[in-house]
Amino acid sequence: MRKIMQKKAVLTGAGILLILAVILTAGCVEADTSKQPGVELVVIASGMQVNSLVLGQTDCAINWQPNVAAAEVSGVGKVICDARDLPRNDGKTWTEHPCCVFGANEEALKNRDLAVVLTALLMKADEYITRHPERAAADAANWIYGDTDPVFGNITVKGTDVTQASIPTIHFTTEVTDKWRDDVYTFIQIYRSIGSLIDTLKSTSRKETEAIIYDQSIYQAAKEAAASGVYPTPKPADEIKIGYLLSDHDAPLFVLVKEWEYFKENGNTYLKPEEEKSGQVERAGLYVNGQKICEVSFVQGNAGPNLTTMMQTNSIQYAVAGLTPFLSSIDTRKGLKILAPVMTEGSALITTANAPVNNWKEFVAWAKKRSAEGNPLLIAIPEANTIQDLMLKNALSTEGIRFYDEGSITFFYPDSENQTGNISVNIYHLNNIHLL
Repeated sequence: MRKIMQKKAVLTGAGILLILAVILTAGCVEADTSKQPGVELVVIASGMQVNSLVLGQTDCAINWQPNVAAAEVSGVGKVICDARDLPRNDGKTWTEHPCCVFGANEEALKNRDLAVVLTALLMKADEYITRHPERAAADAANWIYGDTDPVFGNITVKGTDVTQASIPTIHFTTEVTDKWRDDVYTFIQIYRSIGSLIDTLKSTSRKETEAIIYDQSIYQAAKEAAASGVYPTPKPADEIKIGYLLSDHDAPLFVLVKEWEYFKENGNTYLKPEEEKSGQVERAGLYVNGQKICEVSFVQGNAGPNLTTMMQTNSIQYAVAGLTPFLSSIDTRKGLKILAPVMTEGSALITTANAPVNNWKEFVAWAKKRSAEGNPLLIAIPEANTIQDLMLKNALSTEGIRFYDEGSITFFYPDSENQTGNISVNIYHLNNIHLL
């Protein structure tokens, strides 16, 4: 029997003492009696994975931007393999794989014109980022880091350097291509293969599935509005709330607010911040065709599932979040709809800068060697069943590598200005994952 052992370390960064602990569990994980090599996976908040590499608590991490760029810019880590290049055991590629999407709950969809306008604005914001990547990177750095430069261990880097490196690796697109839809259904099949879809989406056909998860009429109307510049004027509304994550995957939302004057001049439909300031914006007014429609509050979540849960309770009405949290929420409770993609790609497998590997092939050999020595690689994932987690597990299975889901690492901040995260431990049996 193999027990998960407690690990502790101390990190000083940005003037805050950080204590990192893996939570003990009373349960055990059955040892793999076969000779199949294995690695261990541990959940670490995406924004703390680079620090876990600094501490030597993990060997590798699969993460989304701008954390990947932060590892490289700081010199702490390096990219082993972009997520789009991970192998798939169905012989296809992950190029342009789905990531973050924009969605709404039932309450929001009662005002369909408003949903159309917000979706169209995100389409225009994606176009802006493509045309003005450096400006968009500055906007993303301003929202994410404000006037504070991020610190990793004893290394300080400029936030703009991080996002300037990050933005070009993300494809900002709201285009629903055949491949994007194919890959969405692939993730649904992966979910089914590991028993994570248990209700609404458990056994639906592809046609039935797409009818449940998408609102294609809003997407088409938004696409036409964005292309023509002619927006429907929604009926005035009460305050609406839009959830987001502090990642430059959400850059279209940040750009809409930071560059509101551009969108006013180019379409007269825009989100004007209540207060223009450096850093995150909490409130803005939505103007459509020059008319103020409603107040908008922006609510930062700590993970995709957190945002979709808030949508289900109507604490927020819209969100930019990962595809897979939307799928999980739609499966267990109807009412949420995906309105459009926001971006694709933008994730990678990283390791420490001095690791003896530089590509996927060398990583596989390293993982097998470490497993044979009884010291398996410890790989950080941002959360179980995220897109990044599922892609990595599928890639490992193509190489005949098993994995333990070892648990969660919770970060505790003694600073009173920071809230201690919830303790969570997830222990699973040895498993493999396959595309059906």
